[in-house]
Amino acid sequence: MKNYSSRLIAIKAKVNSLLGEIASLKNEIITLNNSNLALEKDLAKQDEELKDLNEKLKLLKLAKSISGEESPKDKTELKRKINEYIKEIDRCIALIND
Repeated sequence: MKNYSSRLIAIKAKVNSLLGEIASLKNEIITLNNSNLALEKDLAKQDEELKDLNEKLKLLKLAKSISGEESPKDKTELKRKINEYIKEIDRCIALIND
């Protein structure tokens, strides 16, 4: 009987140890999830900033090409952009006329 009670005490100690470890791991999961959410928000913010900077770069190149400081490549890009704007304006006019 003494052998069973010592085994029971050892099992209870092991269960308590495992329950403590489970609680610790749950807290770690919560912390990691919060950290993950924060990193995802930072990534989304950086993606948005990158899009804004790319748009500003395009506008800067367009302004540079309009000012006369263009290379042949920039000139072609300017013509393409103007054609895009004209097509978009034509679509808007067509929608207004309908």
